[in-house]
Amino acid sequence: MTRYARNLAALAMLMLSTTAVQAQYLSAPKPGFFWNPGEPGKGWAIEVQDNLVFIASYTFQPTGNQSVFYTTLGTWDGINKRVTGDLLEFTGGPCLNCGPSPSTSRNLGSITFEFPTRDSPGEFHRFVGP
Repeated sequence: MTRYARNLAALAMLMLSTTAVQAQYLSAPKPGFFWNPGEPGKGWAIEVQDNLVFIASYTFQPTGNQSVFYTTLGTWDGINKRVTGDLLEFTGGPCLNCGPSPSTSRNLGSITFEFPTRDSPGEFHRFVGP
């Protein structure tokens, strides 16, 4: 194989691998804020940076009291279209325009979000925790 042919083959392989990586990122969840008007007080924020996906959820406790925030940071799995990470829960803390107030946080275990399409805000798939 000539030097030119080897360089051309190497360039082609590089382009194919780069395209595959870009396709994986393009299939990542669509970033933004998502909510259902029929379920006020509950929603999702999704941010994507390269292959990292940050998901934040705000909701109320099952009793209807005090808002709760959940966050997850995980690596995008473009083949299975999902993100897995630790589910962190945050409660308490200051209200808007209030002074400092104690808050609590805890790790609830591993959670997986599946995104069947890029435009879906995700579906709760599996929660494994304490």
